[in-house]
Amino acid sequence: MVGDEYGFVYTTFLRTCPRGNRPMVPFALPSSLAVQQCDSREDAVLSKRGFVIAVAALVLCLSALLAVRPPIFASSVGTPASVTHNFMAGDPALAAEVNLNFQDVVDQLELLRAAINDNDTRIAGSGDAEIPVQTRFLSAFQSVDGYLGDLTFDNLELGCFYRISGQIVTINKSIANWGVNFVHDGQTIGKAVVANEGSGGETFAVSPNILFQATGSDLKFLAYNLTPNGGVYGNGTREETYISLEKLPNHVASQPALPFSQDSYDATLTFAAQLSGAANSVAWDGTNLWEAVSSAAVDQNFARHDAAGAFLESFATGRNPRSIYTLGDGTSPVYLRGLSQLTQRVQNPPGSGTFVTDLTLQNDPSSRLIGSPGDQASVVYDATRDHFVAMVEGNLLRWDAGGSFLAEIPLSGFGSMNSENTYPANRGVATSNGYYLTYSSGVLSAWDDTGSRMDTTILNGAGTTFNSHFSLSYAQGKVWVIDLAGGTWRGYDVGF
Repeated sequence: MVGDEYGFVYTTFLRTCPRGNRPMVPFALPSSLAVQQCDSREDAVLSKRGFVIAVAALVLCLSALLAVRPPIFASSVGTPASVTHNFMAGDPALAAEVNLNFQDVVDQLELLRAAINDNDTRIAGSGDAEIPVQTRFLSAFQSVDGYLGDLTFDNLELGCFYRISGQIVTINKSIANWGVNFVHDGQTIGKAVVANEGSGGETFAVSPNILFQATGSDLKFLAYNLTPNGGVYGNGTREETYISLEKLPNHVASQPALPFSQDSYDATLTFAAQLSGAANSVAWDGTNLWEAVSSAAVDQNFARHDAAGAFLESFATGRNPRSIYTLGDGTSPVYLRGLSQLTQRVQNPPGSGTFVTDLTLQNDPSSRLIGSPGDQASVVYDATRDHFVAMVEGNLLRWDAGGSFLAEIPLSGFGSMNSENTYPANRGVATSNGYYLTYSSGVLSAWDDTGSRMDTTILNGAGTTFNSHFSLSYAQGKVWVIDLAGGTWRGYDVGF
């Protein structure tokens, strides 16, 4: 507005940035504050006072709004205030004073706008830390291959990180070689695999370490090899099959690729066992494959093969082996752990079949390697961490390179599938690529050093006999399992 003598013109807009579904709000000074025309200096002064009072009221209102406004997530800072003003009066001093006061008010409004946006940013920061969880329950028993529809999630956000947990429960029927694949955006990102299930049904805990970054909007669970006699259990009198999906803060790093890139593997090398007795392990020294059996010390219980598995010669070690190993796949010499022994022996000279004392492992606090079944346990060497390792009934034992005991780590969920916590499957372990490996009923599991099961895969054609469960080894870049005593050793290249 322009006055003849004491009029003034002004407009002001204060806009905060958009937050959620709240529209951008333009703030303008009320029209009642605009002085159309002043007949005198006194009228102008009165108008000026009214203007200042009204603007002060507006500031108070905005302050109250800031104090009580609901939490709103912010994504950017709003557009700065746009202000024009012009007070015209016959008295230049009066005009200057009014314009100065007006600018002070505008500055205060701008500070409030900045405070609002800063508050939004802080609220957004705290909101990001919240981890919403969705859970789906299987409503009814399913024995037909296909997706478990009740467990489908279809609202994942692209680029966000998620964690899967839960459990899969099987019915009280005997089925074999079935599983459930966790499928996201057409790719299998996890699985629960059963090679041979007992007649009582089982509960399979889903590892809480299955993390992934969403590349699509859906997560589905695909069951295969189900039969009318058995399947996935839901909505019954006992614990149900369910899956929980957690959305994680975006600063969480994505999980590395799963240890096994395939659901199953075929053997890539086989050779015939040459020793009589309970087969227990294979080792590779870079030149020869070695096999050992558990038998009396006077027996031929140690044999040398070439790199392709052809038999060369056998030895009587004078010991009763429970495992043979090297201090790194493809390195020499070969070491041996005997029945109930903490003492580790080394083949000296290499290739001789003669084993002499090397070092003695410190007894663990629970004396697990002394009593049954630990007296039968295999000891191996984790070259990634320079540790000696054993596993007894789901408890991972570790010693440093000098034999001092380090820690006992429970394997979380060990025993929840494939009767793995039964003898002799519960006394054997192998290591490779930073993972600890266990085997039961055709299924190989990989564990990390926190005791979490990271992945499973099926070893096609692998033995399931007593001797098979005694024979788990890692050598020549392969996982080894024997069919039966005096049978065929099968080596599987599982990708590490």
